[in-house]
Parts: sequence; C-alpha cells; structure tokens
Amino acid sequence: MTVLQAGTPRGLMSYLYTSSALSVGFIHQFLLCFRYILTSDQLLNFIVEKYNSARSSQKDANMTRIQCRSTDLLHFWVEGFYSIDFAPNKSLLKMFADFLTEQTNANMECIDSLFSLYAACRMGENAELVHTTEIPDDSEEGVYLFSMGVPKRWDSFRSLLKRSRSDKSNQGSHGSFGKGRSHTKPLSPEYGKSLPFSLADCPAHVLAEQLTLIEQELFKKCHPVHFLNSQFQGVGVALSMPGLRTPLMTRKLEESRGTKKGLFVGEPFIESYVVQMINHSQELAHWVSAEILNSGSSKAQINLITKFLTVAHLCQEVRNYATALSILDGLENLVIRQLPAWKIIPAKSVDYINELTNIKMKLKSDPLWFMKDKDWYIYPTIPCALFLALHIQQAEIGSFTLANGMYKWDKMRSITDIIDQLRIFREHSYGFQPDFEIQKFIHRSIAQYRDQDLHLVASAHDSNFHKRASTTSLSGTLKKVKGIFKKKV
Repeated sequence: MTVLQAGTPRGLMSYLYTSSALSVGFIHQFLLCFRYILTSDQLLNFIVEKYNSARSSQKDANMTRIQCRSTDLLHFWVEGFYSIDFAPNKSLLKMFADFLTEQTNANMECIDSLFSLYAACRMGENAELVHTTEIPDDSEEGVYLFSMGVPKRWDSFRSLLKRSRSDKSNQGSHGSFGKGRSHTKPLSPEYGKSLPFSLADCPAHVLAEQLTLIEQELFKKCHPVHFLNSQFQGVGVALSMPGLRTPLMTRKLEESRGTKKGLFVGEPFIESYVVQMINHSQELAHWVSAEILNSGSSKAQINLITKFLTVAHLCQEVRNYATALSILDGLENLVIRQLPAWKIIPAKSVDYINELTNIKMKLKSDPLWFMKDKDWYIYPTIPCALFLALHIQQAEIGSFTLANGMYKWDKMRSITDIIDQLRIFREHSYGFQPDFEIQKFIHRSIAQYRDQDLHLVASAHDSNFHKRASTTSLSGTLKKVKGIFKKKV
C-alpha cells in the first residue's frame, strides 16, 4: 500500500478527491493541519474551483462525483471547524455564502445537507468538535457550539469505579480505577446548605467532582486546533516551572516571552482556550498551596494536605489528569514541601504522591500515554493541556518543507495523531451533579489568592515554620555552660 509522504499545497488538496482519502483518514487529518501550508481562503477557492469545473460536464459520472465530494468536504469543514475558520473570517463566510446562493445546483441531493448546515450555523445551532459555548451578542455571526452526537455521561465516581473493577484488564499503565471505595459515600442532602462553607468539612469525593466539572467546562471549549501553533500563543516550557505565581517567577516568565512568529500561513486569528486552561491549572495549584499555608495550625495543615492528596488521587482514577496534576504541583511547591507537617503525613497519602509523580513523568515522556489502556476510549478523560501542547510543539520543531519545496505530510500526520485523541476524549462527559455553591466558593477562593505571594501568606502563621529552641531553654543552657567554666576556674 502506497503511503503519502509529501506534496505541494495544491497536490495535497487534490488528494482530498481520491477514492481512499476518506477511508485512510486523510480528509480529517488535512482539515486539522492545513493551516501550516495554506490559508482558509485558498482552500475554499480550490474546492469552489473544483466544483465549478465539474459542473460544466454534468453528464460525466466522475464529474458528478467530484461535485458531491466538494460539497461533502465543505460539510465536514463547516461542521467541525466553523468557529476556527469561518466565524472569525467575515470574507471567508461571505465567499461560502455566495457559493451556496449563486453557484450551487439546488437540484443535487448532496447539496441539501450543506444548505441545512449553513442555516443552522447562521441560527447558532451548528454541531462542532467543541462543547456548547456562546459567542458574544455583539458578534454578527453568533453561534452556539456543541459536541456532535449524544455523548456518554458518567453520573458519579461510584459508576466509574464500579465499571473499572469489572474490567481488571484495564488496570495497566494508569493504575487502578478500583481504589478509593471509602470515598464514594453519598453526600447528605443537607450538606452545603449551612454557611459559611468550610473546605475542611467538604468530603474529598465531592470536592473532586466539582473540580472535575469546572475543569470539564474549560476543556470542552478547547478545539483540537487550539493546541496547534501554541508557542505563538505564549505557551512554552517556562510555564512548567514551579512557583509561577510568585513575583520573581512571574517576572522571569514575562522576560522569557519574546515575539514569536506563528507557524500558520497568514497567521489567522484563532481565539484559543488552551491558554485559559493552562492558567486555570496554575491558579488551582497556587490556591492549593495558599489554602494549606493559611490553615493556621499544623493539625489543619495535615488534614488539608491529606484531603488534597485524596482529591488528586480520585481525579486521577477518573482520568481527570489536569486537576490531579495541578493539585500535585500545588503540593510540590517549595514553600509547601518545607512545612513541618510533612513529617507526620500518613503513609497512604505518600503513596498517592508517588503514584501521581509517576503518572506525571509518563505524561511528560509519551503524548499517547492516555491511549495505552484497553477500552480507554469509553471513559471521559481530561488531559494536562500544558504537557499536550508541549508535545505538539516538539513535533512542530523543524521545517515543514523538503529541499524541493514540497511539504512533509508525514510530519503533519504525526501531529494530527497527537491532537486527534482530544476529539475522542470529548465524546464522553462527566455527569456529576453540580453544586454551584461549592464551585462558587472555589472560584472565589482562587481569585482571592491569585496575586498573593506565598511567602507572605506563610509568614502570617507560625505553624509554617520549624520550631526552634525557646529563649528560656537557650538561656538555661548558657548558664550551665557558664557554671562549668566557673568551676574549672
């Protein structure tokens, strides 16, 4: 079997019309990564050109197939990438509308669905690869986006853990979903009604559920294309450095960000939610650290550290790696690791740290690690946005062209293999019952600590420092030494 390795932009676009393009996944891959080699306007012009040239010979069966393939390509493109290419590009949207109204043959069966899709886009009801989100009202081309099909919903930690225990073969590289039975107790109806809310009194599994729902809301807004060309958006290795919320690290990060040249042709405007997801992870880690430092006593610190480790472990069990690793980052902050409370942390919690650290190292080294387990595609998954973006940046390193000017399709195909897993992750949703009071508390606490220096927070409580010998005992020791010298004299 011949495998496509390279081609010119026009040659790769022509390959969209081959009989095997759909079966081998070329069409989907091309729509994900064509921005590296040409603009959206160029692609639409090519498809329209193909359609018009085929329409002149309608009696030829092959020409009819080309017309149908053209409309199918437009359907796939608009359906999956409307917010990426069409919504922010008014000229492209007008060109597409003109094509529909002036140049298409309304009598063709394959054009009907394209008309319906365009109407749905205009009315804000189109299906896409991203979750439901609302474009601001002042946008003329407002659109509501939601995931295609009916995503499977998992109602609780109990359902996920039960499903995992029934399939022991699924306990491969990710560890076991079947642990944590003691954290699946149902929440009493009265919980959450008493004010003020106490983080210490909130059950670990409830906190894990609400943090997962918050993370899922951000993740559903991320289109796979958002992870491409992320260095141009300011995403880099510097973001993986710990303690980013301290003033010194913030200054270093700002200094390391220079003006980056984008990899996309024409540098189209794409509003990316990947940066928002990464910022949320950093703010969540900072919040975890600040809550522990501000707890007031060693006993409270031990309880909070243990609870956060349990929450992170539960999130990892249900494949919410973004929140799990954010909590781990918060606990691994240098200020937190120096707390005296770590000396009496339970051994089980220490095991959680080792497990999460091991997962973190695997995610750093293997971009496809999420897909190692059997039946991985049946569970909802939230990846770590930063690590995934850095893996894609690694694949983007180097020229996209050969010495003869042809573009490396094998390079672009390897990039799409990494980001295509996001589409599969989006097919499932966590169905946890939202508790808006808890979510409101979390958002408010994160905003409260967002700009606070952890060193200043730590200095407000004596429990954050190792106790030294008291002045009385020190003076008593000096008196004893002085007495010994007097006796010798």
